[in-house]
Amino acid sequence: MRTAWLLTLLGVTTMSLSYGGEVVLHRSDPSNVQARAVPVTVGVPFAVGQLTDEKAVALFDAGGKAVPCQTAVTSRWWGRGGSVQTLLVSFLADTAQERYVLRYGAGVSAGPLPTPAVTAKTDGDAVVVNTGVLHARLGGGFI
Repeated sequence: MRTAWLLTLLGVTTMSLSYGGEVVLHRSDPSNVQARAVPVTVGVPFAVGQLTDEKAVALFDAGGKAVPCQTAVTSRWWGRGGSVQTLLVSFLADTAQERYVLRYGAGVSAGPLPTPAVTAKTDGDAVVVNTGVLHARLGGGFI
C-alpha cells in the first residue's frame, strides 16, 4: 500500500538561537498507516542570505534526536551572493513522528551517519559477510 505524505513547511528564524534558524516539517498522513523508514524527500525554500553553507544543516525528530539525512542544493540566489534558494532534503521518516525540525546556520553540522547495514571482511582465505540477518562465510576457492 502506498502512503501519501503531505509535508507542510513552517519556517521560523529566531535570533536568540545558537544556530541560524529552523524549519519545522509537519507530517500529514490521512491513511494513518504505521511504518518505519519511509523514504521522504522535501524541497525547503530559503530567503536570500539565510543559508550560505548547504552543509550547515541537521535534521531532528520531535524528541530532539538527530536524524540522518542527505541534502542537495537545487537552486541558488545568483547575483545576490549565491546563497541557497532551495535545498532538497531526503531522509527515512517514521510515521509515528508528527514533525521533524531542520536546523541550519553557523555551528550546525549534519547528524551522525548510520552504521553500515552490511559488513564484509576477510578472514584468511575466506570472506565473512554479515547483513544482520544473514552471517555467511565464503571459504577458500569460492572467490
